[in-house]
Amino acid sequence: MMCPGISPGKLEAEVHFLISAPKSPGKDGYHAGVLDLKGSALRPFGDHPQSQVYIEPTGDMSQGSGIPQDYEPGSGWHTYRVEVQGNEASLLDDGVQIGSASSQQTDVLSNGPIGFSSELVILRVSSLRILTL
Repeated sequence: MMCPGISPGKLEAEVHFLISAPKSPGKDGYHAGVLDLKGSALRPFGDHPQSQVYIEPTGDMSQGSGIPQDYEPGSGWHTYRVEVQGNEASLLDDGVQIGSASSQQTDVLSNGPIGFSSELVILRVSSLRILTL
């Protein structure tokens, strides 16, 4: 990143992103994402970024699912994928599951419209694909 008139230094940003599909008739919605990504500085007291998947409405989540996970992605590019099969949504980072949640109310989850959002930062996305499983 080039910033004319600013001497070399340090740039730090907190990043949140979310991939979601809203609740639709007869189908619960889901949200999957990474919250509170931070720079590489040491963070005391367990102040870590988190990955999480949850069902909308949250009261429909199966017990024990949707629990936030500590998540340290490092500084490289990652391929994030949300897989929805039946009543379960999973979030993967480079093929490794980093979160999941399932509905105890509906047999299948919503198929969209699919949303992608981030807050207070512009994300650079190298590719976006929607695949059927």
